[in-house]
Amino acid sequence: MKTIPFVSNTKDGVHCSQAVMRMILSSNNRDLSFKEIDKILCLKKKQQPWAIEIMNAMAKLGYMGVLFDPFDYARFSKE
Repeated sequence: MKTIPFVSNTKDGVHCSQAVMRMILSSNNRDLSFKEIDKILCLKKKQQPWAIEIMNAMAKLGYMGVLFDPFDYARFSKE
């Protein structure tokens, strides 16, 4: 079984999703900084990514995942 290293959120509390990305990436010997991940996600300072942005970024990095999110993206796109 693979060991996943723990990566904590930043002190300002705005990098929880990016911390999860770092844990997944570092478990596969791809250690990226929060700054590098924010650049991949095209985030501005203190901007939070949408879950779908995380999934797209991870797919571009060669990872496959499943998004379980109660948010109705189709409805949101119409309103």
